Amino acid sequence: MTERKKGKPAGPKEIILGPPGTGKTTRLLDIVEHYLEQGITPDQIGYFSYTVRAALEASTRAIDKFSNYIEKDFKSFRTLHSLALSCMPKYRNRIMQRSDYKDFGSRCNINFNVIDYNEEDGILKTNNVYLQIISIAVVTKRSIIDVVREKNDMSIIPETAERIYQELERYKKAKGLIDFNDLLIKFSELDEEHMPSYEVLIVDEAQDLSNIQWDVVTKLVNRSRNYHIAGDDDQAIYVWAGASVALFRSITKVKGIKITQLKQSYRVPRTHHILARTIIQRDQDRIEKDFLPANREGIIERPNSMWNVDMNREGQWLIIANEHKFLLQAEEMVKQKGLLYIYQNKGGVSASVIKTIAVWEKFRLGEINLNGQEIKNIYKYMGKNVAHGFKSGVKSPDDLSIYTIDDCIASFGLLTKDKWDAALMGLNESDIAYLKRVESGGENILESEAKVRISTISAIKGAEAENVILISDIGYPTYQAMTKGDAEPHRKFYVGLTRSKNYLAIIKENTGDRCYGYRV
Repeated sequence: MTERKKGKPAGPKEIILGPPGTGKTTRLLDIVEHYLEQGITPDQIGYFSYTVRAALEASTRAIDKFSNYIEKDFKSFRTLHSLALSCMPKYRNRIMQRSDYKDFGSRCNINFNVIDYNEEDGILKTNNVYLQIISIAVVTKRSIIDVVREKNDMSIIPETAERIYQELERYKKAKGLIDFNDLLIKFSELDEEHMPSYEVLIVDEAQDLSNIQWDVVTKLVNRSRNYHIAGDDDQAIYVWAGASVALFRSITKVKGIKITQLKQSYRVPRTHHILARTIIQRDQDRIEKDFLPANREGIIERPNSMWNVDMNREGQWLIIANEHKFLLQAEEMVKQKGLLYIYQNKGGVSASVIKTIAVWEKFRLGEINLNGQEIKNIYKYMGKNVAHGFKSGVKSPDDLSIYTIDDCIASFGLLTKDKWDAALMGLNESDIAYLKRVESGGENILESEAKVRISTISAIKGAEAENVILISDIGYPTYQAMTKGDAEPHRKFYVGLTRSKNYLAIIKENTGDRCYGYRV
């Protein structure tokens, strides 16, 4: 990060270390405000974050903070993948999709199901170990053989991994396709003329960047007059996907770079802070920081089971674990307690079911009228509450005509005006039972927001809640990695321990075979 484009005199160079809850995004927006006040326009500021969610949060808060600007003024608030596509639009329709991987798998006789790219971070999501190895090798700029050796899994055949990699490269070339990793590599190789430049470059969550993402950042640094790079090595929890926490740590040692540490947490209570600090000290390569707790005590409990946690406490809840398999009991528990929740961006029942209930309730009360197609969509869920022959065919309502509830009862076979749980007989019985439990708890299933979010630790970094249930179970691969000195599990549980603003329950559920407990 020492070279710089001629004619672009160096300005402030800053690394910002932001422990949990210290207001890192607020600090970065204060920096944006400082430059705006100096006459630099938003389009001259490049603000890049690891995920779409974080970039969107930054741009939304910027629009709220700087009311004289509108959304399009902050078009450079985005992810590196998004920037690459905007600078190389010819690749926009040439990115490998799920269907392409499926086609490639069928040609190679390899099962590639659950294959996708995370739209937020460009991370390849697949249950195929060979594709995982190929992706990690590319983003870390290592050989396939080196990654296979590191896996230390006798079931993985190095020659097979290398063959699949070569065949995938040939497939992409023949089809004129690239993946997100290729996109970043091509972007980092752009000549000076086509690489964007900024008066101010801001990079957030830099501890999660991979080697090829650092190549892009380095080139942007060399094309920017001022740069501010923010992150926290203690929260580096994507090394498994190729992130290079070592590179982030190394730039803090570069001469001439100002190191700013945010010290005061506004989230983490004292009791949680003490425990979290104990955990993170297990990462012996970390950057030591002054990190102060929020001015409140906080509560930590260790129930025997999550079923024993009193979830009537005020505020939102996070239920988090190291892996999805440890969250299955959590989802069942929340359903049995009748709480609205979000898990993997979905609610306890499908959005289409909630929509059907909402439409039926308004329709039966005479608040809305529906066309024939909408009525027939509801009829699909009504079973014997619609007379035989009226759900489709000549007796059914005309698709384009508009009808009242009384029209349907008089002429189109509708036999009830009952509430949704009695009228919509075709709904799944378990869905009906769950939603009735929600209602019995005083919640409006159509209007209330989810009180609980269920997630892996990796998917919630940056999130917080008044109340957190942290499941401390780990699988054998994580346990084995820890015995070999891998510090990422320590950082993951540190992230988990620092999500709560008040109440924290730490639970060992003993879920499944070869299940271990992380020592919290």
